[in-house]
Order: sequence, then structure tokens, then C-alpha cells
Amino acid sequence: MKKSKKQTKEKRPDSLQLLKFVQGDNPALLNSLFAKDRLKTFENFVYDDQKDAYCNSKKLAAAGFRFCGDVGEPDALCPFCSKEMSFDPEDDPWDEHKKHCPKCPFVVVNELDEAKWTVDNLLLLIAALQTNEKKAAVTKLSDQLATMFNDVLLSLSTK
Repeated sequence: MKKSKKQTKEKRPDSLQLLKFVQGDNPALLNSLFAKDRLKTFENFVYDDQKDAYCNSKKLAAAGFRFCGDVGEPDALCPFCSKEMSFDPEDDPWDEHKKHCPKCPFVVVNELDEAKWTVDNLLLLIAALQTNEKKAAVTKLSDQLATMFNDVLLSLSTK
């Protein structure tokens, strides 16, 4: 018996389904993947209102950065390589990223136009986000354990 085209055609997941699968139980993971989401972190960025500033929130987000400083500070963090940088108004965020972090996965992809990313590019960037998130979680846990251990030692030494 011959199968109809409808029966043999497999349904492929779309990009959004793939991204939801990759993010798993952590919807915040993908909040750093795309420039539009990174841009949202730069609310009232210090250089956005300076007409002569080359560096602005749109260029920072496009270059892979998200805001990480206090209000009024020009600090940004690349979630792909965990590099934190402070920018001057005349800086080109993409050039600075390439200069200071040549091995950053975002820099390695070397494509600011997200529509041109390949599946391999996307997977490399997602893996970098997951790795850095896990490193941050382990560091936080390690710090908590060190504090607990020190508290135990202190309580033992006072007895």
C-alpha cells in the first residue's frame, strides 16, 4: 500500500519550538540570545541621550552586550563570554568586543545580522549561554558553601 504525501511528510519543529526545547526549564536563558532582548536591559542608558556619542544601547546590544551596571554607568556584560566592560561615548562596542574577547563565541560567529546565523552559530551561542549560566550557579553555590563552612569554623572556635 502506498502512503499518501500527507502521511509520509514529517512535521518539523519551527525555530521557536526548537528554542523552547533548548531553553528547557529556564526561560530566562534565551533572554540574552537576541539583540532585541539584550536591548531591553539598557533602559535609560547613559549615552543614549548624548547626540555626539557613538556608543549607545542599540550598538551595545547588537555587539552582544546586555546592561550590567548601576543607573548612569556605561557598563555592559557579554553573556556569551562573561566579559564585563565599561564604555566611553566614542567607543565602537563591536570593535571593543573583538579586541578584548577574540575567543568569545559571539565574536567567533562574527555575524551581527541574526537573520544570517546558521544552526551551528545558534547552537554555539546557546551552549555558551548555558555554560556561563552553569558557571555562575556553581560560583554562587561555592560562595554559599564557603560562608557556611566559615560560620561553622567560627562557632567551633568560640566553644
